[in-house]
Amino acid sequence: MSRVDALPKAPPASCPQCSTSLTDRVIKPFSAMPTKLRTTAFGCIAVCPKCSAKLTGVRTFVRVFAGNYKFLRQSFQPVTESNLAELKALQEYLSLGEQGVEIHLQGLGENPELVAWFEDTRASAERALPALPSAGLPEASLPAHAGITLVESRFVEPGILAGVRFIADTPASALAYASSLRRAARQVGSAAYVRSYDQPEFAVRWDIGSPAFGAPAILETAA
Repeated sequence: MSRVDALPKAPPASCPQCSTSLTDRVIKPFSAMPTKLRTTAFGCIAVCPKCSAKLTGVRTFVRVFAGNYKFLRQSFQPVTESNLAELKALQEYLSLGEQGVEIHLQGLGENPELVAWFEDTRASAERALPALPSAGLPEASLPAHAGITLVESRFVEPGILAGVRFIADTPASALAYASSLRRAARQVGSAAYVRSYDQPEFAVRWDIGSPAFGAPAILETAA
């Protein structure tokens, strides 16, 4: 993953609200991520200069060689209350979990309980770079941290963690450990997605044994 300030050259997009042409002057990238062999997706935001609609989208390019891209396709949609969660999922996915803490772990209470899922990158090797693909986090790579009590561990296979559930003594300890988990996962070619177990939707997801979060629909339609 890399944060980017400029996009490779691409044809103008169209506002889905009023069909106004959207040039690179109004389309701003927030991150880029290899998604398939030689293919890179750039997450973008824009504001239509005519109708003022706030838009989000994905521009996909084929890497011809280092630093050079050929435009493939693009998809934009209005930012609404109904798709705001998908936009946040896109930001988190393209940042390999980095933006998940900013989005999901604000306002934790005392002694927060959290869960972390580790992404299986074996089917999308470029998401593991510069490491090799991984089924999850090796148990030996699980970091230790003061103020953290491990409650439950789940395994993809012996010695490889699919996720962990833990209790922190303070919100600060929880955030610090979430950062440690992300760093440890990236070092072995995985990605960590950390959530509050106190939020019912994530507690249920953990309890039923769901795997790590996959690519959001907006990325699949543009990839």
